[in-house]
Parts: sequence; structure tokens; C-alpha cells
Amino acid sequence: MARESSFKQGLKVIPLYIVTVVIGTIICAVAYSLYSLCTHMVAGSQVHIFNLKFFLDGVFIFSPAILILSGVLTCAYLIRHPPTSAFPTIIYMIIYAVFWIILMPLNFKLADTFSLSQKQEPGSSVVKLSDGFFRETDNGYIYYYTDVSDKNVVEGVCIAPKDNQSVYSFTDTQLPAASDFSDPLIKKTVQMPDVLQVLSKWFNSFMVIAKTSYTEGTLAWLCFASVGLALLSVVGLRQLSKWRLIDLVLVISVTVGILALNILGYTNSFMDPLKAKVDGIVPNVKNPLLVLLNIIICIICLCIGIIVAAKRSRQRALEDELYGVN
Repeated sequence: MARESSFKQGLKVIPLYIVTVVIGTIICAVAYSLYSLCTHMVAGSQVHIFNLKFFLDGVFIFSPAILILSGVLTCAYLIRHPPTSAFPTIIYMIIYAVFWIILMPLNFKLADTFSLSQKQEPGSSVVKLSDGFFRETDNGYIYYYTDVSDKNVVEGVCIAPKDNQSVYSFTDTQLPAASDFSDPLIKKTVQMPDVLQVLSKWFNSFMVIAKTSYTEGTLAWLCFASVGLALLSVVGLRQLSKWRLIDLVLVISVTVGILALNILGYTNSFMDPLKAKVDGIVPNVKNPLLVLLNIIICIICLCIGIIVAAKRSRQRALEDELYGVN
């Protein structure tokens, strides 16, 4: 009976993982679409609440992250509902491996195809600012545009705080191309907090590393995919403590640590001298130091999981024998 229960629980892992990936990707894609629309929004103009291109961009950008985070959520499910056998854990590991082997490269391929089909003509992305609003720049200057052409050539007045609040007028001034937000007024309202900007920067770095490895060929991708082995093995830490909250915090912390280690390993960091030495020993492997570290982490976590699982199983058997449970 216990084996049947464990088998059913293992089968539940499959739809749980798929639903988590689908719902998580949709939520992130919608959030990305709304934020992208805000970056193109201009005060006084018509507000759009959905853009298919931005939504699909969000799907391609965030689906790899959701696939990684869904592994953490699946581990949380296994922590909350401890399986009576290794079957649910094996199912989880197979699904996670399929993600790295198939879905991640497929995501990059589809994203490249979509980007090629959505090429814009030069100048088509210029967003015209509206007149009749006071806009403050990062250096404290306040501008009021009385007239704005279709090419963002403006005229108006400026309040210069560094010149004792002096006011002067200007004409035929070409506004620079927007780097992030089209309108400073919108930027001041909806710009991401500093913490989210840092997380976004690290996430973008990880995605650039992954895509670069994918474009460099099969060997480079397999070397990068070793991080998947390390992340997959974190499931071995899900029952290290008798406190479920501690197990969950441990799983999340180790996952974040593995991602941070790989980002540092692929960028300029304190690891550079050691990477140079290992690269000289194994010249044909892309970043062999990280491949070695990821494999070591995988072995350690899986060994911990096997040892803890065997100890728990032996302890349950002794308790069943002590209390006469058949």
C-alpha cells in the first residue's frame, strides 16, 4: 500500500512541475509585458494594457528562470509531503534533466527565430514625448516642452537649479534617444527598486552566459549544463533536518549559491587566477573549473540525500518494530 501511495505521489510530481512552469511563465510574461509598456508610455498618451510582442519576449526571457525556480517549488512539495520511496524523487530528477537537455536549448532557438521575424525598421521605435508637462531629469533640471515634433525636436523652457533657479527658453533642441524609459515622468513612478534591479542584472548575466554557451556549440553547452546537475542534486538536501522550514531555507540557499558561483565563474571575479590554472590543465573543456565544482556539488548533495534517506528508513523500521506496526 505504501508503494502504491508513493507511486501516485511520483505521478503527481509531473503535472505539478508542468503547471508550475506554465503558470509561473505566464505570470512573469504578463508582468514583463506591463513593465515594458510602462517603459514606452508617455504622460498624456493613450494607455495600452497588453502587447503580444512584449508578452512573447517575456515568455522567452523568463521561462528558463521559471524552470529553475519550479525545481525549488517541487522540492518544497517533496519537503511538505515526504515520499515513502525514491520514486517521486527520481521522477523529479528526470523532469529537471529534460529541462536542461531539451527545453532550454529549444527556448533559445525559438527566441532567435522570433527575434528575426520581429525586426523593426530604423526609427520605428522612436516615441514622441507629449507637451504640457514638467519633467525633471537626473541632474535636477526641470523642462517644460511647449511644442514637440514627431522626431522629438522640442522647444520650451528650462529651470536650472544650479544657476539659482534661473529660467531660460530653448528652441529646435533634439532630445536624445531614450535608454530605458521613454518619459522621465513614468520612470520616476514605476522604476524598479534597487534590490530588483540588482537581481535583474544577475539574472540577465546568467541568461547571457547560458545563451553564449548554447551558440558556441555542443561541448560548450554541455559544460555549462553541468550547473543543471548541481541544481538537480539539491533535492538531496530536502530532508536533512526534521524541521521542514530549515530544509526549505537550505534548498533555496544552496540553489542561490550554485547560481551565484556559476555567474562568478563565467565573469571576471576572484576566481580568475584559479580558472587560469585549471584551464591550462584541461584546455579542450569550456571552463573546466566550474564543471568540476558542479560535479563535486552534485556528488556531495546526492550522497547526503542517500545517507539521510537510509538513516531515516532504518529509524522508521526500528520504530515500527518497537511499536509493533506491520
